[in-house]
Amino acid sequence: MKEIDEKAVWNKVVETIKNGEIPMRVIRSYYGSWIECRLSVLGYALWPQSDHDGLKGRNRILARVLREHGSFIRKSCGVRRC
Repeated sequence: MKEIDEKAVWNKVVETIKNGEIPMRVIRSYYGSWIECRLSVLGYALWPQSDHDGLKGRNRILARVLREHGSFIRKSCGVRRC
């Protein structure tokens, strides 16, 4: 597998969210507001040509990039949300 540029991944994430290409929900609370989406859906939006096994490795890289930029990733009912 060739190297993936993490800066390019972050730029793709920002563009995908700005364009509204994935389903997400806005959560507003006393502490602030944020958006929440499924990690797998975000991975499929970034790499639509990937198969299931290839996407597993790329989603790990995606999760690391999101955590570096302050995202929280939670697992609930078997679904990872970021």
